[in-house]
Amino acid sequence: MRKALILALVVLGLNSILGQIIVIRELMVVFYGNELSAGIILAAWLFWTAIGSGVLSKGVDNWGEPHGGKPQQGLIACHIMAALALPGMIWGIRSIRKISGLFPGEIIGLGAMLYSSLLILAPLGLSLGLMFSLGCRLYAKATGEEAASIGRIYLYEAIGASLGGVLFTYCLVFWATHLQIALGLAVLNILCAIFILAKSAPTSKSIILILSALALSLLFSLVSGRAALGDKYLRQLSWPGVSVLASEDSIYGNLTATTDKGQQSLFANGLLMFSYPDRLSAEEAVHFPLLEHPHPQKVLLIGGGIGGALAEVLKHPSIAKVDYVELDPSIISMGKQILPAAAWAALSDPRVKIAHIDGRRWVSQTNEIYDLILVNLPEPSTAQLNRFYTLEFFLAAHRILSPQGIICTSFASSENYISPELAQFLASIYYTMERVFAEVIALPGGTNFIMGCRQSGILTADAAALVSRLSERQLDTQYVREYYIPYRLSGERVEYLKRVLSKQTDVKINTDFSPVSYYYNMLLWVNNFSPRFRGLFAWFSRLRLIHWLGLMLLSGLAFMGPKLFRGRAELGRQAVLFSVMSTGFAEITFEIVVILAFQIMFGYVYYKLGIILAGFMIGLVLGSYFSTRWLERFSDPYRAFTIVQALVVLYPLLLIGIFWAGSRLLISGRYNLWLEQLFPLLTIIAGAVGGFQFPLANKLYLGSGRGVGRSAGVTYGMDLTGSCLGAAISSALLLPVLGVFYTCIAVCLLNMLALIFLFAGKGTKSP
Repeated sequence: MRKALILALVVLGLNSILGQIIVIRELMVVFYGNELSAGIILAAWLFWTAIGSGVLSKGVDNWGEPHGGKPQQGLIACHIMAALALPGMIWGIRSIRKISGLFPGEIIGLGAMLYSSLLILAPLGLSLGLMFSLGCRLYAKATGEEAASIGRIYLYEAIGASLGGVLFTYCLVFWATHLQIALGLAVLNILCAIFILAKSAPTSKSIILILSALALSLLFSLVSGRAALGDKYLRQLSWPGVSVLASEDSIYGNLTATTDKGQQSLFANGLLMFSYPDRLSAEEAVHFPLLEHPHPQKVLLIGGGIGGALAEVLKHPSIAKVDYVELDPSIISMGKQILPAAAWAALSDPRVKIAHIDGRRWVSQTNEIYDLILVNLPEPSTAQLNRFYTLEFFLAAHRILSPQGIICTSFASSENYISPELAQFLASIYYTMERVFAEVIALPGGTNFIMGCRQSGILTADAAALVSRLSERQLDTQYVREYYIPYRLSGERVEYLKRVLSKQTDVKINTDFSPVSYYYNMLLWVNNFSPRFRGLFAWFSRLRLIHWLGLMLLSGLAFMGPKLFRGRAELGRQAVLFSVMSTGFAEITFEIVVILAFQIMFGYVYYKLGIILAGFMIGLVLGSYFSTRWLERFSDPYRAFTIVQALVVLYPLLLIGIFWAGSRLLISGRYNLWLEQLFPLLTIIAGAVGGFQFPLANKLYLGSGRGVGRSAGVTYGMDLTGSCLGAAISSALLLPVLGVFYTCIAVCLLNMLALIFLFAGKGTKSP
């Protein structure tokens, strides 16, 4: 029975890590990769896991003796539930748009985002949370250990999660679809259920036969290719109203090509990259910035070239060279699949050089000097995109521009009215660029252009000057013509936009580690699609570190409550629970911070997501292994627990130093492979601290008189509750409002409060 339990708990870890990766990748496509959505996804996942562990575990210790059948039956039921929930979760996620009546390109509202995440993740989260408590109960009875058994369960789960993260990063991401991964996990869960049933109730032959037939049928669907057909069918559900031409999960995310009424579109993680034919958008994106330069010869095009922008750039007779940077080669290969040859003929022009590299890395390392840098990317609705609109990026771009060189960014807008939220967002980009360039100009229209130039007197909003250059260059344009430019750049519109931006005097500067522009973009999104939350998010944007600290102090005092006056033993145990929760908050925040910092520095976190998450789990394995092994050697477990809590306080300060030094290194153009490899090590350290603390917490909390299953459920539930709050608050509020460095300081001070409570309860003994 012990071997069956170990297998079941390793599979629990596989379910957790691979399930998280699948959920994040799938829902980010539906929710457009917005960091608010990432917080909601993780919070919903952790919420249900905490409920499963902390609430459903209340009766675990009263389910009868382990050989009475009830705990085993519960564990078997959890595995069967997980097996059904994993593929069902993918079906549910891909059906959200159809059920909500949304079309491609239409943004989902905050309310729909919240309830759909909670509904879809409930079955898997509840089953995984309860599985942990049941595993602790059964393992304690099988081994005769109590506190150590909880640490070992934590260890086995972490081993499974570590294996899953490594397996995904180095194998599954290249060869398997999300549905195939989910079906593979379903087979493993059913095999675990069969193994446990055979060990605990060998007479249940009919049930074993039914489960075996189910496992074989799922395995046949994987081997025969039926799973691939099923994935294609489910993928179509995500795109109601249009036909899916092709869809694949590259190492950088999901790419989907659709067709509707003769127009082909390519979406990356749900965000529209381009539509074809859409000559108006291609002409506007290219010709306005190129006409601003008196004689452009060398152009850097970051993103979107295959959608028509590259062909429009090459129409200017003075162009001698175009460096087209596109991180994901699958964008070009899929574009060639869905577009006519004439659409991508410009790729083979001898003046064009294509580089599949991160645009930030190219800008930091190249020695080329350009007359125009065209940032042809979606707006900064995510941290990945925001890094192309920050002070650090503009500084790097300034280095590689010629004396009259121009950088151009563009944003969806309105020709005649700019809302306060849109004005705030545009101003954050405008004033950030103004910190770097001698001259900055904003051009009005359905798309606003914000351009910066190294030299004053180059940029102009004079329509006559641009029309004159258009005529001189004899450009073959259909929309950007002699009559369109004066209409677009009318004096009233130019002055209106200038006046609106000048009134935004209190906006923050957008930097890599304080990505306020994507929070302003989030405010704009909330205002347009979830107006009920408009005031709440606007209020959050005004909060400072001191406000968050006051909120944390009040929350800590409320949690400790009357225990503050019930003696040192009661205070100590409550302080342990608060510490577990604050560490959970810190651990998930560390994880998100490391992911975000990797995204900021390197820009392809989807590729490394599995190994970064696996690093955290490897740390949990190491921490829980040594803590469990040494558990009985600690003469004073409370003192050891307090020391670990002090390490949680210090760790975010270490992160600040590493991120600052790393960013300075990259800005200087010095790329080191070791810096990229450092990030999994950072999550290993964070996981090791949490993994070491958890068995100690259970040894101390067992003194309250509760059984092993209940104690494990409570401590694990508190850990997950803290993680749930950390996922929601850190990713959606703390990081975009305070920035990475102040978020680390906030987490440091929260855990300092927990450390103070632990000192107040000093003297608490374990049983």
